[in-house]
Amino acid sequence: MGVVIAGLMVVALPADERTFAFVAFGTHMFMSVVLPFHGVLLGRDLLASAGREAAPVLGTAVLIGVVAGLAGDLLAVLALAAAGGTWAGAGTVLVGGVLVQVVANLTGTGLGALIRPAWVACLATIVVPLGLWALLLLVPPLGDWLTPFPVAGTLLSGDVAAIDWARWTVVALVWGVALNATAVRHARTHAQLPR
Repeated sequence: MGVVIAGLMVVALPADERTFAFVAFGTHMFMSVVLPFHGVLLGRDLLASAGREAAPVLGTAVLIGVVAGLAGDLLAVLALAAAGGTWAGAGTVLVGGVLVQVVANLTGTGLGALIRPAWVACLATIVVPLGLWALLLLVPPLGDWLTPFPVAGTLLSGDVAAIDWARWTVVALVWGVALNATAVRHARTHAQLPR
C-alpha cells in the first residue's frame, strides 16, 4: 500500500508543486496508521512473557519502526525521483519519517498489552491518539505537545525548529516510554493474578 500511496502523492500534483515533504507526508502518515497493528501483536508477546521479556519485545518494536520508517523514506525518494519535484528539507523529513514510525509502533505495543481483544487494541491505536488530539484542540498547546498527529505532521514538513524536536521528545516519552512502562507493569501484575 505504501507504494500506491507514494505513487498517488506524486501524480496528485503538477511537477512544480511536488515536494519531497508532500510525498513523504502521505506515505508515512498512511504507514503510521497500519504499523501499530503489528505493535499490538508485539504487545501480546509482552503479556505472554508477563513483562519479563520487555527489553527484547520493545527493542524489536523500535527496530521494526526504524525499518518501516526507512522503507517509507525509500518509497518517497523513489516516487519523487521517478516523477520529479523539489527536495527542500529532505534530510529532516527522512529523519522525521523514521521517528514517526518508531512512536507509531510503540503506541501499538503499549495498547496491545493493555487492551483486549487484539482487534479492539488495533482500533484503539487510531481512536485513542486522534480522539485525545481532538479533545485537546480545546486546549491548543496541549494537543501539540501530547499527541502524535501534530508532531508527525511537523516532522514530515521539512521545516522543523528546536521547539518541534522538544515536542517530539515529549510525545515519544508519553506514547513510547510511559505507555509501554504502564503496559509492562500491567503485564507483570496480570501474571500474578489468580486465574
